[in-house]
Amino acid sequence: MTVIPIELNQVLTLSILHFAIGIILLGVGWLLLPKQSRVPLTGILTVVWLWSVTALWTFYQQNMRFLGWFFDPSGEKNSSALLSTLFLMLIALACLSLLWARLRDKRYWRALYWLLVGILFAFLSLDEYFSIHESIVYWRGGYLILGGTVGLITLFMISQSKPDIRKILLMFLIGLGIMGVSGVVLDAFSAQNLLDIGPLKLEFIRCNGEFLGVYCRDYSNTEELMELFGSGIMVLSLMALMREYWSNPQQTTQRRWVMLAGFAWVLSLIGWMWFVPSIQARISTPANTNYGELSLLAYDLNTHSISAGDTTLNLTLYMEANRNLSEDYSMSVHLYTQALPDIASIEQDDMTLGNFTYPTRAWIPNLAVRNHFQLSIPDDLATNQSYQLIAIVWQDDTTNRIPIQETIFPIFEDGTTLVLDGIAAPATDTPAITTSTSYDFSGDFSLAGYDLPASATIGVETTLDFWWQADSDLDVTATQFLHWFNTETEDFFIFDQVPFAGYFPTQDWVAGMFVQDSWTVTIPDDIPAGTYRIQTGMFELATAERIPVTDSSGTPVTDNSIVLGEVVIAE
Repeated sequence: MTVIPIELNQVLTLSILHFAIGIILLGVGWLLLPKQSRVPLTGILTVVWLWSVTALWTFYQQNMRFLGWFFDPSGEKNSSALLSTLFLMLIALACLSLLWARLRDKRYWRALYWLLVGILFAFLSLDEYFSIHESIVYWRGGYLILGGTVGLITLFMISQSKPDIRKILLMFLIGLGIMGVSGVVLDAFSAQNLLDIGPLKLEFIRCNGEFLGVYCRDYSNTEELMELFGSGIMVLSLMALMREYWSNPQQTTQRRWVMLAGFAWVLSLIGWMWFVPSIQARISTPANTNYGELSLLAYDLNTHSISAGDTTLNLTLYMEANRNLSEDYSMSVHLYTQALPDIASIEQDDMTLGNFTYPTRAWIPNLAVRNHFQLSIPDDLATNQSYQLIAIVWQDDTTNRIPIQETIFPIFEDGTTLVLDGIAAPATDTPAITTSTSYDFSGDFSLAGYDLPASATIGVETTLDFWWQADSDLDVTATQFLHWFNTETEDFFIFDQVPFAGYFPTQDWVAGMFVQDSWTVTIPDDIPAGTYRIQTGMFELATAERIPVTDSSGTPVTDNSIVLGEVVIAE
C-alpha cells in the first residue's frame, strides 16, 4: 500500500489547530490553577506543541530515517510514547504522594481514591510503552467506561472539596477528559475505524478520507498531542494539590522525588531499548553472521528441547545495523525437519525486524536491537528426532532473500538460509531396557542398554535396539558403527549409521534425555552362515576417530569397541 505523504498546507492547518487548542487550555489553566502553576503549564503546552510541529515536519520531509520514526505519532517506543509514559508515570507517582498525605490526615476514603487512581495510571504508563491494550478485546469501550467512572468519582470529590481544591480538581478532570476522549475517540477517528463499546457501534465517529482538508490518518498527530496536553495538565494539577496537602519544606521534597522517579522511569526505558541489548548480546550465544548492511550478533533460546505438550519456543535475536539504512528488513524463523529425505517447515514466525515497531531504517549503527520470535509447537510433533532452527533475512518479499556474507554457522546451498541451532524432541515414553548396561562415552553420554535378535537370516531385515542417555548437552557429531565378526572365520561385515538414521544427530542431544534408537539392517547376501559377534561404538564424523568409552567399572574398552553379544545367522 502506497503511503500518501502529508502536504505542506496540511502541516500548517494542523499546526494552527494545535496552537489554538493549546491557547484555549492555557487560558483555562490560568483561571483554575494557582499562580505558581502558570509558568509550568505554559512550558508543558509549548513543549508538546513543538513536538507536534516537529513530528508533522519530519513526516512532510519523508525518509528521515531515525528522526522520521522517532517523531512518528503512530509509532511505538518513540518520542510520543516516551513523553506519554513519563506524564502517566508522574501522575501515578503524584497520586501516591497524595495517598500518603491523605493517610496522614486520616482521610481514608480520599486516600483510597488516590490509591486506585495511582494504580490505574501506573498501568496506563506501562500500557503506553508496552501496548498491553492490544491483547484486550474491546479495549476502547473498556477504557471509556473506566475513565468515565474515574471522572464521576472525581466530580463527587469536587463537590466535597474547598473552593481552592475544587478548581484544581476541576482542571485535573478536564485533563482526564481530554486524555480519555483523544486516546479512545480520536484514536478510532484517525484510524478510520468505528468506535465500538461492546455491542454498541458508533458509526458516526469515523473519518472518511479527509476532514478539514487533512487526511484522516494524520489526525494521529492530533490524538497524541491531545493525550499529551491532557496528561500534562493532570500532572500540573496534582503538583498543585501536593502544595495544598503538604507544607514546606515537605512539598518541595515530595515534588522533587516525584520528578526524579518519573525521569528515572523514562531513562530506564531508554536504556533498556538502546543500551542494554548490546550488553545482552555480549553474554548470549554468539552468532557472528554478516549480511552486509546488517549483522546478527547473538541469540537466546528459552530451551533446546521441545515436546508436543509445550506451547512455544521463544527466540531472541540480537542484531545491529552496520551503517545507516534506508530500507526496512524482515526475518523469517522456521523449525525445519532434518533434510532426510525431504526437508519441511513445521512452524514459522515472520516479522519486520525491530519487532514491527522499530524498523531497521531507524536503527542507530552499531547498537544492538532485540528481535523476539515465537514458534508454536505442533500438537502432533514427531519425537526422537531433532529440528533445525533456521533464520532468513529478506526485504519487501520473502522471495527477496539477503545473502549471508560471513558466518560461524552452517548455511544451506542457497547462501541465505542460516542454521542457528538444533532443537531436540526426545520421546518421553521410552520403552523399558531389554538388556541393561553402562558404557560411558567421552562427551557425557552413555549406552544404557540394547536388544539383539537371537538369530537372523541372510538377505532378510533384522532389528537391533539401543538405549542412549545424555548427561549434558552434546557438542559432538558422531556416527555409530556396528561390526559383525564371524566367530569361526575371518569374515565380517560393517554397518555405519548416524543415530536415528540421521533424524536425531548427536550434536542435538540434550541433558537428561533417555531414548531408544532402533536399527533395521539387512544381512548381506554374500556372507557365510554362522555365529557372529556384534560390536559397536561411536566415531567422530570429521576425524573418523573413535570416541573413548569405558565400562561400568571405569575401565577403558579395548579399541573403544563394545562387545554386545552373539547372533546366529542362518541361510
